Amino acid sequence: MLRKSLASFALLSSLVLGQGCPYLYRQENALTEQLTEQQQKNKTAVLLIDMQDYFLKDVAEAELEKEIPHQIAVLRYAQQHGLPIYVLELERPQNDDRKETTQRLKMVLNDGHYRTIIKREKNGFQKTNLESLLSRGGVEQLVLMGVYASFCVQSTARGAIERGYSIITSPELIADAAEAEGYYESIDWYERKGKVFATHEKLLEYLKE
Repeated sequence: MLRKSLASFALLSSLVLGQGCPYLYRQENALTEQLTEQQQKNKTAVLLIDMQDYFLKDVAEAELEKEIPHQIAVLRYAQQHGLPIYVLELERPQNDDRKETTQRLKMVLNDGHYRTIIKREKNGFQKTNLESLLSRGGVEQLVLMGVYASFCVQSTARGAIERGYSIITSPELIADAAEAEGYYESIDWYERKGKVFATHEKLLEYLKE
């Protein structure tokens, strides 16, 4: 009787340890992934990159007329939900208004809190305190918006990934100069390195989940 009980216990143990645990591990891993993704959403910041009139003059007007309202929608969401906003601007000579973030966006930004980062390189992390500010705020995920998609935005995205941040964006939030040839290649790169949503609405839905 004792031998049968021990055999039953051994069989039960083997089922739990042999077959049950992988199933439980899969459940636990899936839950961990969900929690990690949710934590990232709660630790998200918005980067608005080089939306300065000096650069926008090279972007097709029709593209800007679509992109800027979409960026405004994301900025409004960030303001309403307490997501930090960092405005990256390439260093400009004193009193050079051409290189300020375009007024349509500044009017929205001025409705809430944001931080301006003046950069000297195409990568917004180089020779700036951006990483320090993000780290201090516990940020893990970055929403990328701005120009140019295949130049400064992509370079900043590379810098973010190298420092352990995840990136998300949408073709509705980033643009290239009208004559640029690397736009579609850059979108493919963003898809491989992060999350790319077809529309800014889809991106916001993801953040709301």
